[in-house]
Parts: sequence; C-alpha cells; structure tokens
Amino acid sequence: MQVFINECSLNEQFDKYSFVEAIKVFLRTINFFNQFEDKKVLKSELFFNFKALKNTHFGTSLKTNMDLNSVFLQNFKSAISWENSQEHDVNSSYVFNNEEYVKTTIAEITERKIINPLLDAVLLNFLDSKFSDHSTISVRKNDSIDTKINCAFNETSVYEWLIENRIIDSEVEYNESLGLPPLDKQTVLCTSGMFELTKWRNGKFGRKVYKLKGVNQFWVIDNSIHHATNKAHIEIFDAITKKHLGTSIYNKIELNSTHLEKGRTINLV
Repeated sequence: MQVFINECSLNEQFDKYSFVEAIKVFLRTINFFNQFEDKKVLKSELFFNFKALKNTHFGTSLKTNMDLNSVFLQNFKSAISWENSQEHDVNSSYVFNNEEYVKTTIAEITERKIINPLLDAVLLNFLDSKFSDHSTISVRKNDSIDTKINCAFNETSVYEWLIENRIIDSEVEYNESLGLPPLDKQTVLCTSGMFELTKWRNGKFGRKVYKLKGVNQFWVIDNSIHHATNKAHIEIFDAITKKHLGTSIYNKIELNSTHLEKGRTINLV
C-alpha cells in the first residue's frame, strides 16, 4: 500500500484556527495508516514549501505552534521522498481539471498507477482543498492516457477506500474497537430495509442522509470520532423544518429525544 501526501492540496485555504483543526485531522489519518505494516508513506521534497495559510510556507506556519509542530514532525518522520525512486517523466504532461501537475506528487502517483494498474495507492489530501471533495480524480498524461486516482482526506474516507479496494475485509458487524464511526452498511440505515437514500449529505464533507420510510425524518451517522466505539449513533432531524429531533443507537430504530439539541439543524448539501 502506497500513501501519497498531496502537497498541492495546500493552497492557502486555511486561517490560523482552521489550520490547527486540519492538521489534527491529517495526523489522525496518518496514525490510522500507521496500524498497517505493509504501507509506505511518500511525500514531495518540496512539501514544506507549499502554503496552507496565505503567503506563508507550511513549515513556517507549523513553527508558530511549537506543540503542533513537534507532534506533526514526530508523526511525519516515516514519510519518505518519492523523488528517491521517481517514476514520472518531467518532460511529460499530467493534467487534472485543466491544471498541470508535472513534478508533483500527483504526477508521481499517476505514473505509478500507469505502470502498475493494480497498485494499491491513495492520494491523501488536506481538508477544504480543491481535491478534498473527490473520492477519485482523473489525471490525463500527455493528453492521451486517463488514469483514475483514489483520494482520501480523513480516517473515514481512508477506511472506505480500504474496504472498496478489498485491502481489508468489511466487518459484517460494526467493530467498536476500531475507533471510527460505523459505515452506513453497518447500521440500520442499510440493514433494516426501513430507509431510503436521499441525494443529500450533511454538510460538504458529511455523511449521506437517509429518510425513514413513511416518516418525515432525516437520519445521518454522527461522523465524529468522539462519538464512535460504543457511543456510535445516528442523528435524527425533521425532514420539513430541518430541526434536530434527537438520536438513535446505530443498530436501532429508536428515537431518543434526551439528546435533542435546540437550535441545531441539518445542513443539506
């Protein structure tokens, strides 16, 4: 398994507050990968020169928070530079969404997938970038070869990629010890036959929204890792007013209004 950290997903999208939260998500994702022995994390030698905050190199932004910088470098030390075994041709073109990415990680992962289409490789993107709402991107080499690249941006998207590509087996039942929110198919949303999938998500990067058949209620998995394990549950909203109604345990159809949050609404995107 090869994990390519996409420096191009650092495109000055953060302020100092969202930067810290994005780094925390990134570190949790790297830690999730670290539980697998057969993995290689690769980065560009120019990674720290890209900009997460406006007009500021990533390395400089990290150094303004000593604790965050220390934790990041500790978790990042296993990443190696793909330039040491570079496959892509710097005289070729690698285009995604009409932008050229030769000499970047995107070009490198693309070339490796061209050489070995069966390679288990994923492009790890930072939050809120122009890549982070894609589960895959299509990169065109030399205006002739289109290659699909799998993408991830947090633990849940990595987990889904691992299952979809059969790198790990999907649990028949939710594995609480994994420390991640359940997949939809591990909950009553898919196992009970009582729900229909809507076209919505709960926020841009949120989970899919389901409607309880015959009832004006939207049900969506709470995607917070703080509410995973034995705390895993589904949030329930009124389908007309969008107001919060309460929660249900992930494996039950049982509205519990004890945890109703007044003023909270679902963000349908």
